[in-house]
Amino acid sequence: MSTPTARRASNALDVVVAFFRLDAIDELSYPMSMMFRFLAPLMSVIVYFFQADFLGRPDSYGATLVGISLAVSLQLALTGCGNRLQQLQERGNLEPVLVEPVSWWVIPVTMNMWQTLAGVVTMCLMLGTGVLLGADLQVSGLLPFLLILALGLIACNAVGILSASLIVLAKRSQAILGLYGLAASLLGGALFSIEVLPEWLRALSYLVPHAYVISAARDVLVPGGAGAGMPLGVAVTGLVIFDLIVFPLALYAFTKALEYSRTMGLLGGY
Repeated sequence: MSTPTARRASNALDVVVAFFRLDAIDELSYPMSMMFRFLAPLMSVIVYFFQADFLGRPDSYGATLVGISLAVSLQLALTGCGNRLQQLQERGNLEPVLVEPVSWWVIPVTMNMWQTLAGVVTMCLMLGTGVLLGADLQVSGLLPFLLILALGLIACNAVGILSASLIVLAKRSQAILGLYGLAASLLGGALFSIEVLPEWLRALSYLVPHAYVISAARDVLVPGGAGAGMPLGVAVTGLVIFDLIVFPLALYAFTKALEYSRTMGLLGGY
């Protein structure tokens, strides 16, 4: 006889499988689109390889490769939940999802699993292509890099879930994510170390999780930690603190937004 906890776990797993299956069907229905989605980021890997060679700085290619590949992965983790939620609202399918016998905090996590995985696969393809082109990365740093990546994906999922809470209430959140994306592109240090920024602007980098992830990843993957920008201990500690505070807060905000919207009748389609 199954216990209530076991039933809840089984129901949550069913929801995870269902969302994953729906996303897989959507992707596989348009194979050319899926292929270009994975191939397009590889062009930037090739472009920055020739750029580093043209500037006479081939030693900087590894740091740039780590930065741009992580930026792509984190961006997909950041936007996946909001995109899926908006799609459910447009199709009028959000209400049926909410009647599933699972806690509502499970929903935003499962909605973003495919996009998060797609971002990780894309990042691996970019790093692999860069290594084939001659990027010098430390294999010994792979395990700590995976831990850093996991912390970064949790952080971006948290920001994405907060954004999704606004979609539930206002149907739109592109302006917030757009602003965050601009801040992350400048302050995250994907193309350069944050050390080159003015001191007052560099201080703002500590507000953007991208900066912690990219800095820590360069510290463990790039020989000599080139382009790290901040001490490894500071970067990892910052990510852990961010995840422990913002992720639960994001889940709470999302469930409260659903409760309010359901009460006010705002969950229907457009």
